[in-house]
Amino acid sequence: MKVQDCSPALQSKVVFSRRFIVFTPATAGCYCFANIYDDVLYIGQTDCLRRRLGQHLDDPRMTSRTSLGFASWFYYVEIPERELRITEQKLVGAYQFKEGELPPLNRIRP
Repeated sequence: MKVQDCSPALQSKVVFSRRFIVFTPATAGCYCFANIYDDVLYIGQTDCLRRRLGQHLDDPRMTSRTSLGFASWFYYVEIPERELRITEQKLVGAYQFKEGELPPLNRIRP
């Protein structure tokens, strides 16, 4: 599934790199990682997008190669905390409906 197929639209993005954390808002939102071709690799939600991007960059599982390649982009949409869970469920559900499985990095268990 492509990022452009996501609803709600994840229109804001930064490079999936530590240098770009400062350009990420410290607000609540849903997000995804995507490869250079905008294929979705991971979908998540957080009360602080900036902090969560840093946490993912520190996790070798999230920076590893997937069947679709490496994460290149961190797409996000800012939303109220009370809507995080349902919005993430909609995004993941749409991915599963289209692809028949979870995004590659959502399949990783700690």
